[in-house]
Amino acid sequence: MGSVTGGCPVNRRLQRAVLDGGFGFYALQVFTTAILILAANTAYQDFPRLSAILARHKLTPHQYLNRGDWLVFSNGIITLAVVAAALLVIFDAEVSRLIQLCVVGVFTAFTLSQAGTVRHWLRTKEPRWQRLVAINSIGAATTGIVLVVIRSRRVPDGTPTNTYAFSTARNSTRTRRSSTDPNGPRGDPVKRPCSRVGFT
Repeated sequence: MGSVTGGCPVNRRLQRAVLDGGFGFYALQVFTTAILILAANTAYQDFPRLSAILARHKLTPHQYLNRGDWLVFSNGIITLAVVAAALLVIFDAEVSRLIQLCVVGVFTAFTLSQAGTVRHWLRTKEPRWQRLVAINSIGAATTGIVLVVIRSRRVPDGTPTNTYAFSTARNSTRTRRSSTDPNGPRGDPVKRPCSRVGFT
């Protein structure tokens, strides 16, 4: 996926060699672009909702709860757009450097979501919870192993930035929670259902 000499990504070179630059090659480029657009759209849909949920629990600024003219969480969208633009400028829009951020970010999210789901099943113990715990535990272990392998390799610069950003975000949310919640960072969260945030 990284770029090579000439600025052409490896996957495009392989596709051109296999498909000989015909219709299949260009069709694959269109499909790849569509997948990337879908991935970006997912981020712009879900990050504002997530930041609003965290704001309800006093883990992010309360401004993320504000809705814009289109009844969406505009501040979350603006924040994501600014951060994305900054990353493009900082890394000169080089695929070989940005892909490291993507890979680490994706597998970190997968691991945390699977582990959080395991915790949910252990706490609620809904019907068939043992089976669900086993499935999500396998998922968390698999993506966690991949994440550890990726982080243990010497990769182009960019991956450490993702790790530092994650640590900074985690510490800032803890600091904000402890400064706004009289019970401290481990106090009881606001007793409002998260499922009602951002879904209409």
